Amino acid sequence: MQVRTAFLGMLVAGLLAGCDSKPEPGPCVPACAGMQCGDDGCGGSCGSCRPDELCDANSFCVCAPDCAGKECGDNGCGQTCGACPPGERCDPGGQCQPGCTPDCDARDCGDDGCGGSCGDCLDCARAPAPERCIVDRGWCEWQCCPDCTGQECGYDGCGGSCGTCAEGEQCSESGHCVEAPCCEGLECGPDPCLGRSCGTCGHAAICSPQGQCEPIEICPDLSGTYELTNYCLIEFWGDVVIEQVGCAITYTMDAVECTGRLDAQLDLEVECGGLGFPCHGKASLTTPFWIVCSPQCSFILQRHDLGAVCTSHRDPVCTAEGELCGVVVNDGGLATRCVRILPEGREPGSFCDEGAGLLCVNSLCVDHSCGAVCVDDLDCVGYPGTSCQNVLYTLEGVTGSIRSCTQVNAGETACRRTPDCAPSRVCSFRATDDDVLEVCRPPNPGGFPPGLACTQGFECETGLCLCGAALCAVGDQGFCSELCLDSLDCVQGSECGPVMVQDLGGGAHELSACVRDPDPDACGRHADCPAGRSCQVFLDADGLSLVTECQYGSGPGHDNTGEACAGPTDCFSVWCGNWGYCLGVCVSDADCPTFDTATACLTDANCELGTLCEAGLCRRVFGCTTYVFYLGDDGSGQPVYDTTNLCRPERHPCALDADCRPGEACRLDTNSTATAAVYVCDAGGPGAGQLGASCEAGADVCWTGHCLIEGEGGPGLEYCTRACVTDADCEPMDTYSCQAIRVDVRPGFVSFVPACARR
Repeated sequence: MQVRTAFLGMLVAGLLAGCDSKPEPGPCVPACAGMQCGDDGCGGSCGSCRPDELCDANSFCVCAPDCAGKECGDNGCGQTCGACPPGERCDPGGQCQPGCTPDCDARDCGDDGCGGSCGDCLDCARAPAPERCIVDRGWCEWQCCPDCTGQECGYDGCGGSCGTCAEGEQCSESGHCVEAPCCEGLECGPDPCLGRSCGTCGHAAICSPQGQCEPIEICPDLSGTYELTNYCLIEFWGDVVIEQVGCAITYTMDAVECTGRLDAQLDLEVECGGLGFPCHGKASLTTPFWIVCSPQCSFILQRHDLGAVCTSHRDPVCTAEGELCGVVVNDGGLATRCVRILPEGREPGSFCDEGAGLLCVNSLCVDHSCGAVCVDDLDCVGYPGTSCQNVLYTLEGVTGSIRSCTQVNAGETACRRTPDCAPSRVCSFRATDDDVLEVCRPPNPGGFPPGLACTQGFECETGLCLCGAALCAVGDQGFCSELCLDSLDCVQGSECGPVMVQDLGGGAHELSACVRDPDPDACGRHADCPAGRSCQVFLDADGLSLVTECQYGSGPGHDNTGEACAGPTDCFSVWCGNWGYCLGVCVSDADCPTFDTATACLTDANCELGTLCEAGLCRRVFGCTTYVFYLGDDGSGQPVYDTTNLCRPERHPCALDADCRPGEACRLDTNSTATAAVYVCDAGGPGAGQLGASCEAGADVCWTGHCLIEGEGGPGLEYCTRACVTDADCEPMDTYSCQAIRVDVRPGFVSFVPACARR
């Protein structure tokens, strides 16, 4: 049984794109041709509009007029809310008042209050620098000019449409109506007629060259013959042979047929006919493992074949069989043998933590570092910063000395970005005589996080202070950076790019790090902008990324992040979030507010939902949190994501609903950097659905907001779940058990969390 979660890492896709976080069943093909926004027909979104725009009936973003409470003046879209009778004037609040005295003080354009003008702006006919007047403030601002030259349909470049096609036609990339459908028989991938997308697959499937969604089956190989040790009231004897296809396994015990499924983390669920209860266990590629069915029935399986003798990580004896050299227990001691590969395991030299599910490709985790069996340093050439050393290693209670590629500087595991490191370290660099290594190091005490100003490396927690694409020279002003794989790893206002760093011998080496966006209006937080302007988030012109720019703020004219709002114009950031408070971009927690109440407290139970008890008072403390946004699909049908750091109220971690206050649920979320799935206490609902309730209509019907989907989903295959620690948290236990559920947080980051799932 294949189980996935409707959470899927798209935690806040609806915040920007207005889409439901529930993934689409496989048969549904999103239809977004010629659309900028609105429903894609599969419960998802065709795109998002800016905070000051709305999605019209034709699924295009248009300016959202605002005449609420006004009888005159500008509606915010270059039109009027009405005109005053002769002899009256329109005041700044949009009300007609008797008498009139022209007023153009500090105004460059717009109405002078008496029916006259304080100045004109260029229109689109007077390109290349068209402007529009921000009437309520009298400022001239650049405006977008629609361009439909040579087009009969499609996007006009400014959020509007160049026209729609007749029934049975589609708009091509060149803006012409062509015969449709072009995606007939295709589930995903590029449209052969239009060069667009025929749809995208869910997280557990991949698009084949034939345009079909095919399940992704990436699981370790357990196949082989095992010696069975029986601890069951029903006695079973003899060896068992595990056969495996994809992630499905089968074996027979004394004519009893057992079937089950394995996942990438070696979690195993098994049903044995006639046994009367389901079984589960944690498989192993190097040691015997237990399969537990009940307190009165369990088994130990030990593979007969320990593998061939080997001497180095990529010993040809092992690689010829698609294996690697690892360590096993043999005759009461440790021995090096060829072992099966863990497909999603980490390479030698990387940080590992078996308790957190960060496993090694060869199952060899030595003191939180993935090791590699070696003879001498030549075997460690592919793992910079390591040498072949004698180390102590414990496996199944047996401790012995092995030779493994180990960090020269203890704890400095290899990395490409900070999430590759232990929680107490950051991804930084170490210069050697002839190289620059990317390694995990303790952060500089008191160092600034990425995105803040600096002049020298020690001022930054990563030790990386950049001026342009190089380390800052003494006296230069730069900003704190971090190593990256792509721009998703970088704070807004910066992007992943090449940076030159010198080794101790003066040789230059290229690293990938976050460099400042060259746009002078780019920003990471409000403090980066001139007075009166806020750091605002927009969808880039290509529709494939988010950009942050300093633009004139709204609301009170100063930062009011976290304050209540009814709409975007209430907020300095021009962004009112789904939670009813003004959102603000941030670089660190220092950019986020704290709101104290007058309520004294001893515990959170004394405080209303949304506040926590800190320092004896109920407070609403905001922290800087990374959000993941789904921006649609690229030309090949692959989903596109980007991240933005926003201030969000802090919440307490939990393992069960019982850990939270009445009215709260233990809800699935991500950590502050959107690199791992976690459970936190937050308001339950809006739905009241409990474990097992149908959530085919969406995760919002569940009290916990957590919906599981079996296979491709559909009636009876989508149901509400909850957090768990043991099977006892999943009553009735004959129907549900506590299982590891895969959560795709965002590209490159996968988590497994415990949740109640059907047996």
